[in-house]
Amino acid sequence: MSSAAVPTASVSAIATLELAGAPPAAERMLAVPRTIEPIQHLRAVAAIGVALHHSIAQVYGNNGHAYGRLGAAGVDLFFVISGFIMWVTAISRDEAPAKFVLKRLLRIVPLYWLVTSFVLAIVLIKPRLMRSASFDAAHAVASYLFIAWPHPKFTGTFWPVVVPGWTLDYEMFFYAIVTVSLAFGLRWRPLIICGALIALTLLGTALAPLTVAGFYTNSILLEFAFGIAIGLCFTKTSGLRRGWAYGLIAISLVVFVVLGPLETDVNRFVCWGIPMALLVLGSVDAPTILPSRAFRILGDASYSIYLTQFCTIAPAAAVLNSVLQGSAQKILATVTLAAVAVGGGLVAYALAERPLTRWVKGALLRALARTP
Repeated sequence: MSSAAVPTASVSAIATLELAGAPPAAERMLAVPRTIEPIQHLRAVAAIGVALHHSIAQVYGNNGHAYGRLGAAGVDLFFVISGFIMWVTAISRDEAPAKFVLKRLLRIVPLYWLVTSFVLAIVLIKPRLMRSASFDAAHAVASYLFIAWPHPKFTGTFWPVVVPGWTLDYEMFFYAIVTVSLAFGLRWRPLIICGALIALTLLGTALAPLTVAGFYTNSILLEFAFGIAIGLCFTKTSGLRRGWAYGLIAISLVVFVVLGPLETDVNRFVCWGIPMALLVLGSVDAPTILPSRAFRILGDASYSIYLTQFCTIAPAAAVLNSVLQGSAQKILATVTLAAVAVGGGLVAYALAERPLTRWVKGALLRALARTP
């Protein structure tokens, strides 16, 4: 959930950020590559985690062991990454507000609108195939516009037509705050962004949670602030030594294992957000230990994996759950569903997201070239 929701723009040429001997802070800022490989790998981890969470829910139901829900923290990891990437690639580099908005829209909108249209078409033609979706005109319009809206089928939720897209409503809200901050000087931007996110969260403590106002003041917004703070440290300091970075990663995982199962809607930013922030903070200064090429590709496709699993996991689960019923077979079904989600996302990235995004960018450039 570029966002990076989520995820930011993928590029084919990956410049690995080797921080074992980090340059001085000023040089480090100038040396930041277009894609930071550890962040790209974390995107892959986040997308796989969410796919695993949904796969477990399909096989074991929503009332399983608390550890079975931990994959959902991939969303929180996406949010922290998004804050980090926005600082490193846009906020700290004085990107013009209009350019920032255009880049974000080009990154998020094409695939999301395509998947939303696909789901709506199925709902209208064969509604029985989409048990988690139903048609309501106002809800559909709000979904296309990234506006939180009560779901017509599930009371008390603000899911869009494509259910995982609820995270994109937060992403777009965060982007709006970032856009406003870009009108001010650099030194004021982290204060404006983090101040707004903290103020909204404090306001949320006085609002009913199951309302649109409650949605936009949820404490999960603080995870974007965590990412901003990490980005600020990344660009202003020479970085952690390798040993400290790996140590921080280890601490983040221990904290996540201990606190993760205790997560509720109220303490999510503590039980999931803080461990994910520590993971990002350590990872950006630690040479990755994950298979580089494989996780680089998965990172590129993380947005597609995240969005399209809504369309791939449930149909596959309907088949697998009818034939795989024993304890060992349920484990196999869970792993298979996660693999289906990842594989489907990779196909969607290659055949839909990447060519569609290129086409939209090209069409926009041609339209601008014809403008007097």
